[in-house]
Amino acid sequence: MNLDDNAPSLKSEIGAALDYMLPELEAEPPETFWYYQARLKTNFKLIHNTNSEFYHDCLHVYNRITGMLKPDSGYFHRRYTLFPGGHASVGSVTVSYDSYKATGRSELGWPHLAPKGWKLVDLFPCITFNLRTSVLRIDGYIPLAPNDVILEFRALGLKSDTPEIRRQREMDAAVIWSPFGRKFHEDLLASSGRGIAVAKGSQPMYGLQAREEDATIHDEVGMRHHLAEWSGAWDEAPRIRTRPSASVRAPPGEDTMTVNRIEVEELVCGTCLRLDDKDWKGFLALCDEKFNYKVTAYAPEIRNDMTWLDRDRAEVEEFIGMLPKHNTHPNPLTRHAQVWKVKVAAYRAKVVSSLQIYRTALNGGATERFAVGKHYDTVALDGGQPRLLARHVELDTRDLDWGTHLPL
Repeated sequence: MNLDDNAPSLKSEIGAALDYMLPELEAEPPETFWYYQARLKTNFKLIHNTNSEFYHDCLHVYNRITGMLKPDSGYFHRRYTLFPGGHASVGSVTVSYDSYKATGRSELGWPHLAPKGWKLVDLFPCITFNLRTSVLRIDGYIPLAPNDVILEFRALGLKSDTPEIRRQREMDAAVIWSPFGRKFHEDLLASSGRGIAVAKGSQPMYGLQAREEDATIHDEVGMRHHLAEWSGAWDEAPRIRTRPSASVRAPPGEDTMTVNRIEVEELVCGTCLRLDDKDWKGFLALCDEKFNYKVTAYAPEIRNDMTWLDRDRAEVEEFIGMLPKHNTHPNPLTRHAQVWKVKVAAYRAKVVSSLQIYRTALNGGATERFAVGKHYDTVALDGGQPRLLARHVELDTRDLDWGTHLPL
Protein backbone atom coordinates (compact mmCIF):
# COMPACT_ATOMS: atom_id res chain seq x y z
CA MET A 1 0.00 0.00 0.00
CA ASN A 2 1.30 3.43 -0.97
CA LEU A 3 -0.50 6.63 0.07
CA ASP A 4 1.49 8.79 -2.36
CA ASP A 5 -0.56 9.19 -5.56
CA ASN A 6 2.52 10.51 -7.34
CA ALA A 7 4.77 7.59 -6.49
CA PRO A 8 6.28 5.62 -9.38
CA SER A 9 4.84 2.19 -10.13
CA LEU A 10 6.24 -0.90 -8.41
CA LYS A 11 7.25 -2.33 -11.79
CA SER A 12 9.33 0.73 -12.58
CA GLU A 13 11.21 0.29 -9.30
CA ILE A 14 11.88 -3.46 -9.30
CA GLY A 15 11.94 -4.16 -13.03
CA ALA A 16 12.12 -7.89 -13.75
CA ALA A 17 13.46 -8.86 -10.30
CA LEU A 18 10.31 -10.76 -9.29
CA ASP A 19 9.67 -12.34 -12.70
CA TYR A 20 11.63 -15.41 -11.61
CA MET A 21 9.03 -16.10 -8.91
CA LEU A 22 5.91 -14.72 -10.63
CA PRO A 23 4.57 -18.13 -11.79
CA GLU A 24 4.40 -19.20 -8.15
CA LEU A 25 3.22 -15.84 -6.79
CA GLU A 26 0.42 -15.49 -9.34
CA ALA A 27 -0.73 -19.12 -9.36
CA GLU A 28 -3.38 -18.57 -6.67
CA PRO A 29 -4.25 -15.80 -4.20
CA PRO A 30 -2.04 -16.18 -1.09
CA GLU A 31 -3.11 -15.66 2.52
CA THR A 32 -1.03 -14.75 5.57
CA PHE A 33 -1.25 -17.23 8.45
CA TRP A 34 1.67 -15.97 10.57
CA TYR A 35 2.84 -12.48 11.43
CA TYR A 36 5.52 -11.79 14.01
CA GLN A 37 8.37 -9.39 14.73
CA ALA A 38 11.85 -9.31 16.17
CA ARG A 39 13.79 -6.25 17.26
CA LEU A 40 17.55 -6.36 16.98
CA LYS A 41 20.30 -3.98 18.05
CA THR A 42 22.07 -4.05 14.71
CA ASN A 43 22.13 -2.16 11.42
CA PHE A 44 19.39 -3.30 9.06
CA LYS A 45 21.82 -3.68 6.13
CA LEU A 46 23.52 -6.48 8.08
CA ILE A 47 20.25 -8.41 8.05
CA HIS A 48 20.07 -8.03 4.29
CA ASN A 49 23.71 -9.08 4.22
CA THR A 50 22.79 -12.34 5.96
CA ASN A 51 20.06 -13.01 3.38
CA SER A 52 22.33 -12.13 0.46
CA GLU A 53 25.51 -13.85 1.60
CA PHE A 54 24.87 -17.59 1.51
CA TYR A 55 28.21 -18.56 2.96
CA HIS A 56 26.36 -18.13 6.24
CA ASP A 57 24.56 -21.43 5.42
CA CYS A 58 27.56 -23.06 7.08
CA LEU A 59 26.05 -21.73 10.31
CA HIS A 60 22.91 -23.88 9.82
CA VAL A 61 23.29 -27.59 10.42
CA TYR A 62 19.82 -27.92 8.88
CA ASN A 63 20.95 -26.36 5.57
CA ARG A 64 24.21 -28.28 5.58
CA ILE A 65 22.47 -31.64 5.96
CA THR A 66 19.55 -30.98 3.59
CA GLY A 67 21.44 -29.14 0.85
CA MET A 68 25.17 -28.47 1.03
CA LEU A 69 26.11 -32.11 1.67
CA LYS A 70 23.85 -33.46 -1.10
CA PRO A 71 25.73 -33.61 -4.45
CA ASP A 72 22.49 -33.90 -6.43
CA SER A 73 20.74 -30.96 -4.75
CA GLY A 74 22.24 -28.35 -7.05
CA TYR A 75 23.11 -26.22 -4.02
CA PHE A 76 26.55 -25.07 -5.23
CA HIS A 77 25.32 -24.51 -8.80
CA ARG A 78 22.78 -21.86 -7.89
CA ARG A 79 23.61 -18.54 -9.45
CA TYR A 80 22.86 -14.95 -8.59
CA THR A 81 20.95 -12.85 -11.12
CA LEU A 82 21.40 -9.12 -10.56
CA PHE A 83 18.87 -6.46 -11.53
CA PRO A 84 19.08 -2.67 -11.72
CA GLY A 85 18.19 -0.98 -8.46
CA GLY A 86 20.10 -3.34 -6.14
CA HIS A 87 17.71 -6.30 -6.50
CA ALA A 88 18.84 -9.92 -6.92
CA SER A 89 17.43 -13.43 -7.21
CA VAL A 90 19.01 -16.77 -6.39
CA GLY A 91 18.58 -19.93 -8.48
CA SER A 92 16.38 -22.76 -7.25
CA VAL A 93 17.62 -25.82 -5.39
CA THR A 94 16.10 -29.17 -4.41
CA VAL A 95 16.04 -29.57 -0.62
CA SER A 96 16.50 -33.06 0.84
CA TYR A 97 14.28 -32.62 3.91
CA ASP A 98 14.31 -36.34 4.69
CA SER A 99 18.05 -36.18 5.40
CA TYR A 100 17.47 -34.23 8.61
CA LYS A 101 16.35 -36.33 11.53
CA ALA A 102 12.91 -35.38 12.86
CA THR A 103 12.44 -32.77 10.13
CA GLY A 104 8.64 -33.03 10.21
CA ARG A 105 8.34 -31.62 6.66
CA SER A 106 5.55 -32.96 4.47
CA GLU A 107 5.31 -33.64 0.74
CA LEU A 108 3.00 -30.65 0.34
CA GLY A 109 4.17 -28.29 -2.36
CA TRP A 110 3.30 -24.97 -4.03
CA PRO A 111 1.77 -24.44 -7.49
CA HIS A 112 4.41 -24.30 -10.24
CA LEU A 113 7.31 -24.81 -7.80
CA ALA A 114 9.39 -27.94 -8.36
CA PRO A 115 8.93 -30.64 -5.67
CA LYS A 116 11.01 -29.70 -2.61
CA GLY A 117 12.10 -26.56 -4.44
CA TRP A 118 13.42 -23.33 -2.96
CA LYS A 119 13.50 -19.86 -4.55
CA LEU A 120 14.62 -16.54 -3.09
CA VAL A 121 14.43 -12.92 -4.26
CA ASP A 122 15.97 -9.92 -2.45
CA LEU A 123 14.48 -6.51 -3.23
CA PHE A 124 16.46 -3.39 -2.40
CA PRO A 125 16.68 -2.12 0.22
CA CYS A 126 14.97 -4.40 2.72
CA ILE A 127 12.43 -6.96 1.44
CA THR A 128 12.96 -10.69 0.88
CA PHE A 129 10.64 -13.20 -0.82
CA ASN A 130 11.58 -16.70 0.33
CA LEU A 131 9.59 -19.65 -1.08
CA ARG A 132 10.45 -23.01 0.45
CA THR A 133 8.45 -25.95 -0.95
CA SER A 134 5.07 -25.31 0.70
CA VAL A 135 5.37 -21.93 2.44
CA LEU A 136 6.13 -18.40 1.26
CA ARG A 137 7.85 -16.08 3.74
CA ILE A 138 8.04 -12.33 3.12
CA ASP A 139 10.44 -10.34 5.31
CA GLY A 140 10.61 -6.59 5.74
CA TYR A 141 12.79 -4.41 7.96
CA ILE A 142 11.99 -1.08 9.62
CA PRO A 143 15.13 0.84 10.67
CA LEU A 144 14.55 2.86 13.84
CA ALA A 145 18.13 4.07 14.30
CA PRO A 146 21.55 3.18 12.86
CA ASN A 147 21.75 0.15 15.17
CA ASP A 148 18.10 -0.55 15.99
CA VAL A 149 15.73 -2.34 13.62
CA ILE A 150 12.35 -4.08 13.70
CA LEU A 151 12.03 -7.16 11.52
CA GLU A 152 8.59 -8.19 10.24
CA PHE A 153 7.97 -11.77 9.14
CA ARG A 154 4.92 -13.05 7.29
CA ALA A 155 4.29 -16.69 6.45
CA LEU A 156 1.78 -17.33 3.68
CA GLY A 157 -0.19 -20.24 2.33
CA LEU A 158 -2.93 -20.30 -0.33
CA LYS A 159 -6.34 -18.78 0.22
CA SER A 160 -7.86 -21.97 -1.20
CA ASP A 161 -6.26 -24.16 1.49
CA THR A 162 -8.56 -26.53 3.32
CA PRO A 163 -8.15 -26.53 7.12
CA GLU A 164 -6.11 -29.74 6.85
CA ILE A 165 -3.76 -28.32 4.22
CA ARG A 166 -3.39 -25.02 6.10
CA ARG A 167 -2.50 -26.95 9.25
CA GLN A 168 0.16 -28.85 7.30
CA ARG A 169 1.64 -25.67 5.85
CA GLU A 170 1.85 -24.27 9.36
CA MET A 171 3.63 -27.41 10.58
CA ASP A 172 6.05 -27.20 7.65
CA ALA A 173 6.82 -23.57 8.46
CA ALA A 174 7.33 -24.39 12.14
CA VAL A 175 10.22 -26.74 11.35
CA ILE A 176 12.62 -23.92 10.44
CA TRP A 177 10.84 -20.57 10.47
CA SER A 178 9.01 -20.26 13.77
CA PRO A 179 10.88 -18.55 16.65
CA PHE A 180 11.46 -22.12 17.89
CA GLY A 181 12.42 -23.56 14.50
CA ARG A 182 15.69 -25.06 13.37
CA LYS A 183 17.27 -22.03 11.69
CA PHE A 184 15.24 -18.85 12.16
CA HIS A 185 16.99 -17.58 15.27
CA GLU A 186 20.39 -18.61 13.90
CA ASP A 187 19.84 -16.04 11.13
CA LEU A 188 19.08 -13.40 13.75
CA LEU A 189 22.13 -14.48 15.73
CA ALA A 190 24.28 -13.99 12.62
CA SER A 191 22.86 -10.52 11.94
CA SER A 192 23.31 -9.43 15.56
CA GLY A 193 26.79 -10.93 15.71
CA ARG A 194 27.90 -8.97 12.68
CA GLY A 195 26.57 -5.82 14.29
CA ILE A 196 28.66 -6.51 17.38
CA ALA A 197 31.74 -7.31 15.27
CA VAL A 198 31.73 -3.98 13.41
CA ALA A 199 30.37 -1.79 16.21
CA LYS A 200 32.13 1.44 17.04
CA GLY A 201 35.07 0.70 19.29
CA SER A 202 35.58 -2.87 18.06
CA GLN A 203 38.73 -3.81 16.22
CA PRO A 204 37.30 -4.85 12.81
CA MET A 205 35.25 -1.77 11.88
CA TYR A 206 34.89 -2.87 8.26
CA GLY A 207 33.54 -5.93 6.45
CA LEU A 208 35.29 -7.28 3.36
CA GLN A 209 32.98 -8.49 0.54
CA ALA A 210 35.72 -10.18 -1.46
CA ARG A 211 34.61 -13.69 -2.46
CA GLU A 212 34.30 -14.05 -6.24
CA GLU A 213 33.03 -17.45 -7.42
CA ASP A 214 31.53 -16.76 -10.85
CA ALA A 215 28.24 -15.47 -9.33
CA THR A 216 27.46 -18.87 -7.78
CA ILE A 217 25.90 -19.24 -4.37
CA HIS A 218 28.92 -18.36 -2.18
CA ASP A 219 29.96 -15.40 -4.32
CA GLU A 220 29.41 -12.14 -2.46
CA VAL A 221 28.24 -10.42 -5.62
CA GLY A 222 24.72 -10.09 -4.19
CA MET A 223 25.87 -8.00 -1.26
CA ARG A 224 28.32 -5.98 -3.36
CA HIS A 225 25.44 -5.19 -5.70
CA HIS A 226 23.28 -4.13 -2.74
CA LEU A 227 25.98 -1.89 -1.25
CA ALA A 228 26.76 -0.33 -4.62
CA GLU A 229 23.12 0.68 -4.97
CA TRP A 230 23.08 1.94 -1.40
CA SER A 231 26.17 4.11 -1.87
CA GLY A 232 24.70 5.60 -5.03
CA ALA A 233 21.21 6.15 -3.69
CA TRP A 234 22.09 7.91 -0.47
CA ASP A 235 25.06 10.81 -0.22
CA GLU A 236 8.00 0.48 22.14
CA ALA A 237 4.28 0.76 22.01
CA PRO A 238 2.20 -1.24 24.52
CA ARG A 239 0.87 -4.57 23.26
CA ILE A 240 -2.90 -4.98 23.44
CA ARG A 241 -4.36 -8.45 23.39
CA THR A 242 -7.71 -8.30 21.63
CA ARG A 243 -8.68 -11.93 22.05
CA PRO A 244 -9.14 -13.41 25.54
CA SER A 245 -7.38 -16.64 26.41
CA ALA A 246 -9.49 -19.76 26.39
CA SER A 247 -10.55 -20.88 29.84
CA VAL A 248 -9.88 -24.42 31.01
CA ARG A 249 -12.97 -26.39 31.93
CA ALA A 250 -13.58 -30.05 32.64
CA PRO A 251 -15.93 -31.88 30.24
CA PRO A 252 -19.56 -31.66 31.47
CA GLY A 253 -20.80 -34.52 33.56
CA GLU A 254 -17.40 -35.77 34.75
CA ASP A 255 -16.81 -36.30 38.46
CA THR A 256 -13.86 -34.75 40.18
CA MET A 257 -11.45 -36.72 42.34
CA THR A 258 -9.26 -35.90 45.31
CA VAL A 259 -5.68 -35.08 44.37
CA ASN A 260 -2.73 -33.60 46.17
CA ARG A 261 -2.45 -30.13 44.63
CA ILE A 262 1.05 -29.73 45.99
CA GLU A 263 2.25 -32.71 43.92
CA VAL A 264 0.76 -31.18 40.78
CA GLU A 265 2.35 -27.80 41.47
CA GLU A 266 5.72 -29.44 42.18
CA LEU A 267 5.49 -31.27 38.85
CA VAL A 268 4.86 -28.02 36.95
CA CYS A 269 7.65 -26.18 38.76
CA GLY A 270 9.94 -29.22 38.52
CA THR A 271 9.72 -29.17 34.72
CA CYS A 272 10.83 -25.53 34.73
CA LEU A 273 13.79 -26.27 37.01
CA ARG A 274 14.98 -29.12 34.79
CA LEU A 275 14.66 -27.02 31.67
CA ASP A 276 16.58 -24.19 33.36
CA ASP A 277 19.38 -26.70 34.12
CA LYS A 278 19.20 -28.12 30.56
CA ASP A 279 18.50 -31.48 32.19
CA TRP A 280 16.65 -32.85 29.17
CA LYS A 281 16.52 -36.43 30.45
CA GLY A 282 15.19 -35.21 33.78
CA PHE A 283 12.50 -33.18 32.00
CA LEU A 284 11.42 -36.12 29.85
CA ALA A 285 11.32 -38.32 32.95
CA LEU A 286 8.51 -36.11 34.24
CA CYS A 287 6.56 -36.49 31.00
CA ASP A 288 4.08 -39.21 30.06
CA GLU A 289 4.78 -41.56 27.15
CA LYS A 290 1.94 -39.80 25.27
CA PHE A 291 3.34 -36.34 26.00
CA ASN A 292 2.53 -33.53 23.54
CA TYR A 293 4.27 -30.12 23.45
CA LYS A 294 2.76 -27.12 21.72
CA VAL A 295 3.66 -23.41 21.44
CA THR A 296 1.15 -20.87 20.11
CA ALA A 297 0.65 -17.11 19.95
CA TYR A 298 -2.09 -14.83 18.70
CA ALA A 299 -1.41 -12.15 16.07
CA PRO A 300 -3.97 -9.32 16.32
CA GLU A 301 -2.55 -7.80 13.11
CA ILE A 302 -4.02 -10.70 11.10
CA ARG A 303 -6.55 -11.89 13.74
CA ASN A 304 -5.08 -15.35 13.67
CA ASP A 305 -3.70 -17.96 16.03
CA MET A 306 -0.19 -19.13 15.14
CA THR A 307 1.12 -22.58 16.02
CA TRP A 308 4.90 -22.30 16.22
CA LEU A 309 5.57 -25.81 17.48
CA ASP A 310 3.48 -28.98 17.90
CA ARG A 311 5.31 -32.25 18.70
CA ASP A 312 4.62 -35.60 20.32
CA ARG A 313 7.05 -37.21 22.76
CA ALA A 314 9.14 -39.02 20.14
CA GLU A 315 9.51 -35.80 18.16
CA VAL A 316 10.44 -33.88 21.32
CA GLU A 317 13.15 -36.45 22.09
CA GLU A 318 14.56 -36.14 18.56
CA PHE A 319 14.24 -32.35 18.76
CA ILE A 320 16.25 -32.29 21.99
CA GLY A 321 18.75 -34.81 20.67
CA MET A 322 19.73 -32.46 17.82
CA LEU A 323 20.31 -29.44 20.08
CA PRO A 324 24.10 -29.96 20.41
CA LYS A 325 24.43 -29.61 16.61
CA HIS A 326 22.71 -26.22 16.49
CA ASN A 327 23.81 -22.71 17.41
CA THR A 328 21.94 -21.72 20.56
CA HIS A 329 21.94 -18.44 22.44
CA PRO A 330 24.66 -18.79 25.12
CA ASN A 331 22.83 -16.79 27.79
CA PRO A 332 20.74 -19.08 30.03
CA LEU A 333 16.97 -18.85 30.50
CA THR A 334 15.19 -18.88 33.87
CA ARG A 335 11.53 -19.93 33.82
CA HIS A 336 9.10 -18.87 36.54
CA ALA A 337 5.68 -20.57 36.53
CA GLN A 338 3.00 -19.52 39.02
CA VAL A 339 0.17 -22.05 39.23
CA TRP A 340 -3.20 -20.31 39.18
CA LYS A 341 -5.76 -23.05 38.77
CA VAL A 342 -5.95 -26.85 39.10
CA LYS A 343 -9.13 -28.54 37.84
CA VAL A 344 -9.37 -32.31 38.23
CA ALA A 345 -11.60 -34.69 36.29
CA ALA A 346 -11.33 -38.34 35.17
CA TYR A 347 -7.76 -38.90 36.40
CA ARG A 348 -6.57 -35.77 34.65
CA ALA A 349 -5.65 -32.39 36.07
CA LYS A 350 -5.98 -29.26 33.94
CA VAL A 351 -3.44 -26.74 35.23
CA VAL A 352 -3.19 -23.06 34.28
CA SER A 353 0.00 -21.19 35.22
CA SER A 354 1.33 -17.75 34.45
CA LEU A 355 4.76 -17.91 32.81
CA GLN A 356 7.63 -15.46 32.94
CA ILE A 357 10.98 -16.23 31.34
CA TYR A 358 14.17 -14.26 31.93
CA ARG A 359 17.53 -14.30 30.15
CA THR A 360 20.74 -13.48 32.02
CA ALA A 361 23.88 -12.39 30.19
CA LEU A 362 26.98 -14.45 30.91
CA ASN A 363 29.04 -11.32 30.31
CA GLY A 364 28.21 -8.87 33.09
CA GLY A 365 25.21 -10.72 34.54
CA ALA A 366 22.43 -8.35 33.40
CA THR A 367 18.97 -9.95 33.38
CA GLU A 368 16.18 -9.07 30.93
CA ARG A 369 12.69 -10.40 30.35
CA PHE A 370 12.59 -12.85 27.43
CA ALA A 371 8.90 -13.78 27.23
CA VAL A 372 5.63 -13.93 29.16
CA GLY A 373 2.57 -16.08 28.66
CA LYS A 374 0.79 -19.06 30.18
CA HIS A 375 1.26 -22.78 30.58
CA TYR A 376 -1.84 -24.87 29.94
CA ASP A 377 -0.77 -28.26 31.26
CA THR A 378 -2.57 -31.58 31.33
CA VAL A 379 -1.31 -33.85 34.11
CA ALA A 380 -1.97 -37.60 34.19
CA LEU A 381 -2.91 -38.73 37.72
CA ASP A 382 -3.24 -42.47 37.22
CA GLY A 383 -0.30 -44.78 37.92
CA GLY A 384 1.02 -43.27 41.14
CA GLN A 385 3.14 -40.18 40.46
CA PRO A 386 1.66 -37.28 38.42
CA ARG A 387 3.10 -37.07 34.90
CA LEU A 388 3.00 -34.24 32.38
CA LEU A 389 0.72 -35.44 29.58
CA ALA A 390 0.58 -32.25 27.52
CA ARG A 391 1.97 -28.73 27.67
CA HIS A 392 0.51 -25.88 25.67
CA VAL A 393 2.66 -22.74 25.94
CA GLU A 394 0.52 -19.75 24.95
CA LEU A 395 2.79 -16.75 24.53
CA ASP A 396 1.80 -13.11 24.81
CA THR A 397 5.31 -12.13 23.71
CA ARG A 398 5.84 -12.42 19.96
CA ASP A 399 9.05 -10.43 19.62
CA LEU A 400 11.49 -13.02 20.95
CA ASP A 401 14.74 -11.33 19.96
CA TRP A 402 16.77 -14.19 18.53
CA GLY A 403 14.26 -16.82 19.62
CA THR A 404 15.43 -20.16 20.97
CA HIS A 405 15.62 -23.84 20.14
CA LEU A 406 14.96 -24.71 23.77
CA PRO A 407 11.60 -25.87 25.20
CA LEU A 408 9.82 -23.33 27.39
